[in-house]
Amino acid sequence: MGWDIVFRARFATPESPSQRFGRLSEAIRRRPSFCKFSAFKVCSDAALIRPLASLGDNRTDDGPVTHESVEALLRRYSSEDEVAISGTWKVIGERDGVATIGSVTVSTLGPTLGKQHIVPADVIWGVGDSRRYTAEGKENHPNTVQVMADVPILVEVGAESIWGVDSSLTIAPRHLFAVFHRDPNAFHDDGIDPPYPDLPIDSDMMEIALGASTKHAPHERIIHTDAGPIIYHEDLGNGGDLRTFYAGLRGVLQADAEEVD
Repeated sequence: MGWDIVFRARFATPESPSQRFGRLSEAIRRRPSFCKFSAFKVCSDAALIRPLASLGDNRTDDGPVTHESVEALLRRYSSEDEVAISGTWKVIGERDGVATIGSVTVSTLGPTLGKQHIVPADVIWGVGDSRRYTAEGKENHPNTVQVMADVPILVEVGAESIWGVDSSLTIAPRHLFAVFHRDPNAFHDDGIDPPYPDLPIDSDMMEIALGASTKHAPHERIIHTDAGPIIYHEDLGNGGDLRTFYAGLRGVLQADAEEVD
């Protein structure tokens, strides 16, 4: 289909787009694989098509991307809440002895701009055209394991929820190829139809559901973080979805509900 692979993240703590971008940028700089900061812009719209300032290699840019020039713009817009700030990094890696190169574009959105998206978000993490990414690896593009290895940066800087949603932009199990919730009870709100039994979801339930999904759906994978698991399908947006995991979690909740009855 060629739709971009995009992860949408929400945070509990309010921050200006400049502050949040600064914290994300610092976390990214600690990763050697993010080898080049190649583009940066501040925009007045959520679609990132009306730049207020831009840095890069194009003639229309205000100058090259350097740490100093980015910091200067972040300071200039530090008190602006209704802007979108976006940066792109080149990412290098290795897969079975083959050098790979990809990119990540991170955008932080002001509260009003973030709500303009079909899936409201404070941060958008995009890795580009879905046709580049396969579980095995294609040409010199990263494979899906490499792509997902960087997503925990969002958790490290405080994301409450992360959704990888297909091109329908619908929050529902058949349209989600990746998900994370710091609070497991947030799984109740992921467009489950019919809704789950009205019971709290705890870590033990999650472990049982995750064990069942990896047994019956080997294409579903898990990245464990200190704040909970990131669950994803190895095909990402190329037809992957998490229905097996959500069905397994339903089974656990239904069993618990029957015990309560």
